[in-house]
Amino acid sequence: MAPAAAFVAHFEASFQRGEWLRGCAYTFEGEKVPPIAYEDPAGTRLGIFSIQVRSPDAVVLCLIRSEVQRRGHGRRMLTALCAEADRQGVALTFQAVPDDSDPETQIPEAKLIQLYREFGFIENPAMKHKPYMTRKPLNP
Repeated sequence: MAPAAAFVAHFEASFQRGEWLRGCAYTFEGEKVPPIAYEDPAGTRLGIFSIQVRSPDAVVLCLIRSEVQRRGHGRRMLTALCAEADRQGVALTFQAVPDDSDPETQIPEAKLIQLYREFGFIENPAMKHKPYMTRKPLNP
């Protein structure tokens, strides 16, 4: 199994995926990607994310949304995603766009980009979808 497929399979085997979850994502090409519910070890859902194989060694992160904002849940999901990406030797790519479903808790784009930079993501100015960011695996 290719590294990117193994990465996605890991999360599909560990958590529930389904269109019934609050939220859905789309690829740049318009393909619907059902979210995965991310839970802590006690079974409390912290948020959702949508991932899809982009190439044999790259995965696109189409959506990441915390159940409750400003409690570190997004950071925990990113930590898990990045750790597994490093383990599998997979690059992660996505477009850093704030979730506008709740204007009161929306994170400004600049702050969101800074958060992703903390996880090793860099902006790719060559992409037409901006701000498009990529993270290469550490120690692949």
